[in-house]
Order: sequence, then C-alpha cells, then structure tokens
Amino acid sequence: LLGLLGLASAACPFADPGALHARQDGGEDILASYKVDDSNGYFTDDVGGQIAEQDSLRAGSRGPTLLEDFIFRQKITHFDHERVC
Repeated sequence: LLGLLGLASAACPFADPGALHARQDGGEDILASYKVDDSNGYFTDDVGGQIAEQDSLRAGSRGPTLLEDFIFRQKITHFDHERVC
C-alpha cells in the first residue's frame, strides 16, 4: 500500500512542495471592492411577498417535508425547471 502511495505522489506534479509557487498577496483587496452588504435583505416568493424563514415544514424533528409548505413547493418547482445552457 505504501508503494502505491509513493508511486501516486511521484506521478503527480503537484505533490512536490518545491514545485509550488507562492500565492501573491492582494487578492483580498480585489475581492473587497465586490463585497455587497445584504444584511438587510430578505427572500421573496413568486409574487414578491417576503418570506420570514427558510426552514421547510417537516413531520417531526427529522421527518419528511410536508406538501403543505407552499414555499418549499415553489422552490422545488423552480429548481426542477431551471434551464441548463
């Protein structure tokens, strides 16, 4: 088993720590310019009504989700009909 690990690490060019390049600093500054404060935002349903909580209705603490949860049904409907281009 140890022989296979040695063979795998020898075949992988990324396994040599000396071959890795150091990451340049400054990435955090670039990402900070795109940061958005959405702490006062909220989720909406199909018609624009605010959704208070995102937890699904369940039968018990670990039971199945209930069909009475119309917000969950809307989410599943949208997920099922998303187009992949």
